[in-house]
Amino acid sequence: MEKFIQNQLEMINKEFDYELEETKLLQKNYSPKHLQKFGLALVNLRITLVKSGLGGKNIIELEAFVNSNKLPQNQFKTGDIVGIQGKSDNEKLKEDKDEKLSGIVLRSNEYKISISTENEIPSDWRDTCT
Repeated sequence: MEKFIQNQLEMINKEFDYELEETKLLQKNYSPKHLQKFGLALVNLRITLVKSGLGGKNIIELEAFVNSNKLPQNQFKTGDIVGIQGKSDNEKLKEDKDEKLSGIVLRSNEYKISISTENEIPSDWRDTCT
C-alpha cells in the first residue's frame, strides 16, 4: 500500500510540474489578451471587494471593468491556482512586471471570480488587474 501511495504522489507531482512549465511557456510566448481568447486568462478586471477570510487570508472579488458585463468565457474553476497582476499607469509597476500575487479560486460565475490569497493587495492595484 505504501508503494502505491508513493507512486501516486510522484505522478501528481510530475503532473503539477508539467502544468507549471506549460503555463510558464504560454505566459512567456503570448500576451494576456491572447490567452483570454483561449479562456486561460481574464484581463481588465476590477477589484470590487477585499475582505478577510479564514486563517487571515484575503478574499478578493473581481469582476469585469465595465459594470454588469459578463466575464469572458474561461476555464477557471474552484480550486485552481491563479496569478493576479496589477495594471496601472504607475511607472514602478510597468518596470516590475514580475510583481504578481497568487491565490486559489474560491468561486467563479459569469459575472465575478473570488480568489483567496495570503498576500496583501498593493494599494495601487485597487483599480484594475489582469
